[in-house]
Amino acid sequence: LLRVEAGLAPQALPTRIQARSGLLGQVQNGINEAVRLSQTCTLIVGSLDGEDSDALDVVARRLRPMMRRHDHFGALSPSRFTLTLTGCPLSDAASAMRRVAGLLKDCSGQLTLAAACAPDHTFRATKLLRFAEQALETALAAKEPFRLYDAKPAARPAAEKTAFDLVSALNERRLILACRPVVEALGRSPALLQGM
Repeated sequence: LLRVEAGLAPQALPTRIQARSGLLGQVQNGINEAVRLSQTCTLIVGSLDGEDSDALDVVARRLRPMMRRHDHFGALSPSRFTLTLTGCPLSDAASAMRRVAGLLKDCSGQLTLAAACAPDHTFRATKLLRFAEQALETALAAKEPFRLYDAKPAARPAAEKTAFDLVSALNERRLILACRPVVEALGRSPALLQGM
């Protein structure tokens, strides 16, 4: 968690945080523009790993032919990048990732891509980036070249579950709030409900 005072100048923040904030601003602008025009916005996050992997400026140059006017390329780290495609629906995200892979097939390094889509998954840039990064981590762990964010991942096998998994119970909405009415002494009319 990073806490910054409101009066702090943006130049005082570390460069990587400034770059990520600028990237999130660009992604949010893409989402806002897409929603304004009743379209969608797909965020593709890519990882180009390897000892001799190409620099991101080479990647950006190679992706330029597929980008339209409101699309945006950004760097997350020296080996990770984002591509915001305004007007690209979730149904076309897989083919967009295949086009990206086709344009980057001559790059050195191992390419892995993942995507999330707004408004299908969220309306906020921070969540969209988090969802795309989660999908990328899943793809890297499974050694898959592409991965779309799945809002409803497959359930874990029963053998992996503990006797009572609180997080799963909350996510699956199996807990209910039991309320007991508190009544006034004279009129016996309900005054409030007390959660137990």
